[in-house]
Amino acid sequence: EGRSISPHSSALKPVPITNSGSMRQDDDVDALILDVNPEEDMQIIDQLLELQHLDQKFNNEQKDDQEKLDNVEGEIEAQEGRLLQLRERLEVYHSMKEKYERLMCE
Repeated sequence: EGRSISPHSSALKPVPITNSGSMRQDDDVDALILDVNPEEDMQIIDQLLELQHLDQKFNNEQKDDQEKLDNVEGEIEAQEGRLLQLRERLEVYHSMKEKYERLMCE
């Protein structure tokens, strides 16, 4: 949550080691365990799963869009090829037409 821990924080104070030190450490561990909120943890896990799902959905949509784009590019290239063929055939036709008209004038 963006909290910073200061060197004077109680979480950073050393636990004195005495005969009852292991008991105190056990109490600290128990306190940490009791401080856990399972509902909050489940909510975090649910949010992470939802983000993972959205990320996967985005990746799949991006893949589909890329495939569509590749198909469109292929179609454009094919149409360009057909247009170039048509252009060449029209040039041949106009050339033959000019030759025919010259022959008819002679």
